[in-house]
Amino acid sequence: MTTGENPRISLCVAMYKVVDYLPRFVECLAKQPNLGEMEFIFVNDASPDESEAVLRSGLEKYPELKAQTRILTHAENLGISQTRQDGLEAAQGTYVTWADPDDWMEPGMYQALADKADLTQADYVWEDFYEQAIGQEERRVSQANQEDGEILFEELLIHYRIAGVLWNALYRRDFLKEHGIRFLEGRVSWGEDSCFLCEVFVTHGKMVYLPEAHYHYIRNPQSVTSNPTFERWAERKAVQERRFALARTEKEKQVVQMAVRTAKKWTVFTPDFYAPYWFVKDYFPEIHDLKGYPCARLEKMLFWLAIRNSFLRWSVWWVYKTLNLFYQMVRKNEYAER
Repeated sequence: MTTGENPRISLCVAMYKVVDYLPRFVECLAKQPNLGEMEFIFVNDASPDESEAVLRSGLEKYPELKAQTRILTHAENLGISQTRQDGLEAAQGTYVTWADPDDWMEPGMYQALADKADLTQADYVWEDFYEQAIGQEERRVSQANQEDGEILFEELLIHYRIAGVLWNALYRRDFLKEHGIRFLEGRVSWGEDSCFLCEVFVTHGKMVYLPEAHYHYIRNPQSVTSNPTFERWAERKAVQERRFALARTEKEKQVVQMAVRTAKKWTVFTPDFYAPYWFVKDYFPEIHDLKGYPCARLEKMLFWLAIRNSFLRWSVWWVYKTLNLFYQMVRKNEYAER
């Protein structure tokens, strides 16, 4: 990228308590073969650790990467949604994307996506990715090979054949600007990526799938999604309401309503976080209506028990937690046999 020329690709990175992962992440960026046509925007969301200092130290090892990098710093913690939005507003590239510093990507990822976007004149290009949880083998996650926004909207919210993530794709920046596509406003720490994708899909721009995989997603046990709190569960309702507002056709609205019911179901059934009876009862007063809930008959019976009183709520959660542990053991054995 010559002086005065806009970059081809803007990569935005949110930093918050990622000090242990930054050396590997910086090295991955430095290995991108199209480094000279990229810009890297790190947004420090008032991280209380030494993340920014470690980043600056790491950049000293790679002068070319350092020359392409900008660091923005929040005076106070604003949350992931605003942090991603700040990166988007600072971006100058033809294409923009995001990455999480506790993950890593292979050399050539962004060049491959940008070349595909150039060739097809796409507004949104995405690919498969790799996923690895602690104690498990890495696996490739295939994405839906559909190139229609209405179908992708449904694939994301119902069939889960599109992951609600941002980092395995490129987005044409002018397309986002033209349609006013932004991240959720306010302090949001969950669901900002899937809502952003919903906005992308309902615009019905040109969308192209690349059947490759370069991004390696590491399930970090310290991440927001792995450590839910009452506040984050409360955010889920706001996120679902935002999705509903974005739906433009009757079919899209029906899809979001199904996703809302599914989210409420998991408020009761999730094995990862115990939402007590009073929280379920007070936060979702309409949860007592089982009509249309996407539950099997056994789940509906347990659901009915869970909303009777606190003891039954606690008992149902332990049943699901036990069943989930068994399921994870079976799943781990399946991976080992592959």
